[in-house]
Amino acid sequence: GFREELRRMIFHSNNLAATTAAHRTGLPRIASWLWDTGLYDPALGGGVWLGRGFFHDPVWRPEPMRNLAHAASARSLVTFYTLLGQDRLVDAASSAEMRVLMEPSAFHNRIRRAVLERWPDAHVYRKTGTWHQYRHDSALVERPGARYAVAALCGTWRCEQEVLAFGREADGCAGAVR
Repeated sequence: GFREELRRMIFHSNNLAATTAAHRTGLPRIASWLWDTGLYDPALGGGVWLGRGFFHDPVWRPEPMRNLAHAASARSLVTFYTLLGQDRLVDAASSAEMRVLMEPSAFHNRIRRAVLERWPDAHVYRKTGTWHQYRHDSALVERPGARYAVAALCGTWRCEQEVLAFGREADGCAGAVR
């Protein structure tokens, strides 16, 4: 069912499952929600955009500002995780379900790896993406002394090392200022 598609989409980063889930939900409905929540806002430089599925899918509607099929900004990703942490990503029950789906992973993305090196019992609700040399890692991190949202977008061939180093730095700063 739908929950299994979401699990495969998140846990395995399965593009076919992501495409199926997007079409079952409806790309126009997703776009409307992105605008309504401010996850996509042209006044703030855009944000998260889903203009097509991920598996050999034609473009439904390109991202309005840059004409891309998919888009994200660090601001919009951190906003997503902030809403998730505040139980306001749709509603409290949906936020709790998303956290259940987002914590386990078939992959140790770079931010997750950086946090778990120092805090093996931390909760890292994360998603990662890869396209050619581009990488994005984003997460809601809950660990002793800190709870924070973090996102990194990288477009170089050194993304693996750069985002891992960024994750370590970000976690080192988290909880340091009260």
